[in-house]
Amino acid sequence: MGKQNYSREVLVVSQLVNSTRGGILAPIMPFFIYELSNRSFFLLSLANNVSLLVTLVLSPVMGMLIDKTGRRKVFILFSTCVGILLGFLTSFVDDYIQYILINLAGAVVGVAGSLAFTSLMADVFDKKSRGKLLGLYNAVGLAGGILGNILSAYVYQVVGVRGAIRIVSLTGLVTLLLYASLKDDRRPIARSSSITLIDSLKSFKDKGILRLFALKAPLQLPGILASGVFAIYFTEVLGGTPELWALLGAVNTAVGLTSIPYGYLVDRVGRKRMLYFSAVGWTILYLGYLFSRDPLTFSIFFVIPIWPAFNIAYTSMLFDITEGENRTRLLGAMNSLNSIYTFIFSMLGGIIADLFEPRLVFLIALIPLSVSIPVIKLLAPDDAKTNVN
Repeated sequence: MGKQNYSREVLVVSQLVNSTRGGILAPIMPFFIYELSNRSFFLLSLANNVSLLVTLVLSPVMGMLIDKTGRRKVFILFSTCVGILLGFLTSFVDDYIQYILINLAGAVVGVAGSLAFTSLMADVFDKKSRGKLLGLYNAVGLAGGILGNILSAYVYQVVGVRGAIRIVSLTGLVTLLLYASLKDDRRPIARSSSITLIDSLKSFKDKGILRLFALKAPLQLPGILASGVFAIYFTEVLGGTPELWALLGAVNTAVGLTSIPYGYLVDRVGRKRMLYFSAVGWTILYLGYLFSRDPLTFSIFFVIPIWPAFNIAYTSMLFDITEGENRTRLLGAMNSLNSIYTFIFSMLGGIIADLFEPRLVFLIALIPLSVSIPVIKLLAPDDAKTNVN
């Protein structure tokens, strides 16, 4: 228990550090990549998401390797080291092709680190209080994100976007030291130690994974379609400024502290009810984006905290259905499904915004939301509730 508690503490502190680093770059990177991409929504989406194709291919392989070796800490450390180096190199790119090449290189090792980290977190966040622990973990990340967003405008003014990227990359050394302090983590090796890639690919046929993916697909599709549109829509269509966008990002992160009460609600009322809440909430939000005609109206809808409820409910369900010795393989399968889905529809969102107008993306986003409630009713298990006394 002592080792598990220490691992939880390391994961929570590393979340604070990483979210602060990410919060510094999050408001300014869309504009940086947009300029590198010749001010094209399609190229912006391509630059942001092409690395998902690497994730699609390598997730089953990496999941198999992690389950066979049980050496999650090694994968996490190696991935972090490479991420620091490639992040620093990103500050020197001159066009979207160079940016894409660095992203592809990072994805090759990043997918292994991500799977190993998620598998470790699923083990140290015990099932009985998983919703509460995920709520705390997300809340700490949000606090870091708020701090990073507040620092973002100052760092940008002092050192510029490229200087900010270099500073954030170097602070990854703090995360590396935290991960290095983890006790030797050897997950029990799957009894089927002779598992092959063909066996790993069979994870894509797992009924629990397929069911959960089909369940979340219509809920996540709006955000995927609009992911490359939000920042540019706010500044170039509605007339906001990059500084206001950074402030809006900070507020949006702050309201995400509702992860704490949402975590308790997930444990008490069940995952299914929280998914219903997410579906209704996101429908209201995208209607608001569609009919907004000024930055203030858009901002009011943008900061309504729906995503924390969905994230905790979905993550709890994912951890529930991947219990067991082959957890990382199953997480890899879900990772691959998410990657191809995100890549295809983020590209579609960019094409729609380029050919027509960004506002049309929000209208199309309402289509999957219109079927999400019957999908939840059909696919979400009624026994997803976990009582906590």
